[in-house]
Amino acid sequence: MYNKIISADEAANVINSHQKIGIQSFIMTGCPEEILQSIEKRFLETGKPNNLSVFFASGIGDFATKGLNHLAYENLLDTVIGSHWFVSPKISELITNNKAKGYNIPQGIAVQLLRAEAAKQPGVFTNIGLNTYIDPRIEGGKMNERTIEEIVEVVEFENQEWLRYQLPFDMDLAIIRGTTADEYGNITCEEEAIKLGIVSLAQAVKNNDGKVIVQVKRIAKNNTLPASKVVVPGMLVDYIVVAEEENHHQTMSYKHNPSFSGEIRSPIKKSEKDTTEIRKFICEKAAENIKENNKLAFGIGISEGVGEVAEKKGLLSNNISIIESGHIGGIPAYGGDFGCSWNPQAIIETADMFGYIQGGGVDQAFLGMAQVDEVGNVNVTKFGNRIAGCGGFVDITQSAKEIYFCGTFKSKNLDISFNNGKITINNDGEISKFVKKVDQISFSAEYALRNNQKVFYITERAVFKLTEEGLKLISVTPGVDIHRDIINQMDFYPNIKNKE
Repeated sequence: MYNKIISADEAANVINSHQKIGIQSFIMTGCPEEILQSIEKRFLETGKPNNLSVFFASGIGDFATKGLNHLAYENLLDTVIGSHWFVSPKISELITNNKAKGYNIPQGIAVQLLRAEAAKQPGVFTNIGLNTYIDPRIEGGKMNERTIEEIVEVVEFENQEWLRYQLPFDMDLAIIRGTTADEYGNITCEEEAIKLGIVSLAQAVKNNDGKVIVQVKRIAKNNTLPASKVVVPGMLVDYIVVAEEENHHQTMSYKHNPSFSGEIRSPIKKSEKDTTEIRKFICEKAAENIKENNKLAFGIGISEGVGEVAEKKGLLSNNISIIESGHIGGIPAYGGDFGCSWNPQAIIETADMFGYIQGGGVDQAFLGMAQVDEVGNVNVTKFGNRIAGCGGFVDITQSAKEIYFCGTFKSKNLDISFNNGKITINNDGEISKFVKKVDQISFSAEYALRNNQKVFYITERAVFKLTEEGLKLISVTPGVDIHRDIINQMDFYPNIKNKE
């Protein structure tokens, strides 16, 4: 029971073909990078393991080659179930090319499924996903032609529709990460920035008589770790891999930032994110809507900048920012460190945070948008040959009281000048974001209207509001011609009453 320490290569050899694997991370925060590297190495050398099914809740990767990108090979993967693939573009490409089956489900549901799987429950029952691409009456979360089996169904309870999510397989291997392990296998997470539900994943696998592999930074003598600090007890751990430092960074940008993990409150201000003038302008417009004494949620992408503007203007002092990962308060991080906060007030389990979000805990949510259609539906998950996935987008947008979608009016080669609050469009974008029908329904306008949510669409040249009649133009930026720069650049005619 005290000989659990093995190398990463030995860990890769533990994995058998056709196994069902659960992996937890958030971008690169908590990523068992060294083990994933060794799996890739073994596959390229031997062709094994192969035909793996992988379940993960949050996106795992560095937007390039790390994280789940190590597993993105035809024949290595058979089935992928996860919430976000934008950070693992090789996985997205694999699914797009029909080389593996792919299901995309909301992040909050995914982390809650871990608990359900551990307790042998029949799935997760929720309203999250109704009327979106996840609804089995639309697409059922299936992301390519190869993906056929249903994992979501509509059920009725007390005359109300719900969705039941289920895992199509019992996981028999877990790959997770902690900070310190003792010789028995007790795991602490003192330097990990996000509580990823790794104990739920370990419990689910052990209750299926499977194996749990944990990557850590260091080993402690037995009986020296405080029991109150142990996150995953040794009885759930089969193997421990002590990683090299370069494969165990706390986040994508930091080897170890103690402010992110709540070890200290840092006096050091974070560096500003380099961003374009147009993005700054949109974020400024969005931040004007922030009220006081609210719980604010900021998504990844352009909406990260709204949090930065809010912090600069002192708007976070009278509000509380919450990050879907489980961070409460502090200053939201961005890019590869999204999911973390500088000097958070608290860090709770991701599943607990999503329970709060799904129950209506968010007052105002600021998120991105890739496409908007004439009825107000939004697509952020699949467009053209790109599959990004929803992450926590569906959980948040179907639960928040007010939603502010932020983005440029058009994309690709858009060139705009700004001067004293006025804009000049030097070269309009080539791709329209306001389309007749979105490629995929990530946000359902019908659902939002039915539930009395307030919804706004904020761009550099116009702001729209969701109404029963579709999108209503409520604000035009000085310097913009309504017909030339707005209506003529949309694939549908918005409601412009009182704006002529």
